[in-house]
Amino acid sequence: MYNTLSQLPYFSDLPADVLAAVEARSRRHEVEPGATVIQEGDAAHSMYFLAAGAVNIVRRATGETVDTLVAPTLFGEMAIVADTPRLATVVTAEACVIFEVSRDDINALAQYPGLRNTVLAFHRHRLMSSILHSNAMFAPIAQQKKDVMARSFASQTVPVGHVFLREGQPGLGLFVILRGACEVVRTIDGTPAAIAVLGEGDIFGEISLVLFDRVATATVRAASDCVVLFLDREVFQDTMMSNPSVREEVIRLALERLRETEGETTSTTHLI
Repeated sequence: MYNTLSQLPYFSDLPADVLAAVEARSRRHEVEPGATVIQEGDAAHSMYFLAAGAVNIVRRATGETVDTLVAPTLFGEMAIVADTPRLATVVTAEACVIFEVSRDDINALAQYPGLRNTVLAFHRHRLMSSILHSNAMFAPIAQQKKDVMARSFASQTVPVGHVFLREGQPGLGLFVILRGACEVVRTIDGTPAAIAVLGEGDIFGEISLVLFDRVATATVRAASDCVVLFLDREVFQDTMMSNPSVREEVIRLALERLRETEGETTSTTHLI
């Protein structure tokens, strides 16, 4: 397991004694193809280091495989980040060697404060890489600029009811939901109406950043306790709008979303 840890982003920077302490706490599993390692909806108690093989990430509602992770990597780290149910099922795609480390194991290693921070950093890095890779808005951006953006996002933890954007007021930046849900509310015929619910991986706040004469077209508030990433307006302008070809594509997407939002007030398209 030591070799697996030393090859992972962020973990490779940890001192050797920390890696050895994690290895000593881990439990080794040899798992056959087709086995369920994590079940969506179950309580999360452990994270897993994949030393050999590959696993599929599956959404229960559709049965769709949304990603495949190949060794060496880590999965299930949300068990360390937050005490919440699993968001997806993980099934082995082939024979695997997996090392399990529980939340209690990490807590028992409290004398190494950098360990928990490393897990959090790895989790954030993977989510941001996935979002920047899969979202059409970021597709034209060079990888180097994506790396700058990923490092520039700041994490915010907010309680239910927190207002990120208020309809009719300028937006402060771009938001990405890491955990929790947000409600989108728009005034229709003088009455506030919920038009969408946003979840993990959803982005909002871009219209008021891209279209300079626009304010937020709806109010966005936390429907539960949330963890979000926030990109300041100035960084957004520097990374997204300084390149003419990127700027053109971003504006095109923002206009398209704006038309959907303003043209169909009952649409669930989340554009603010």
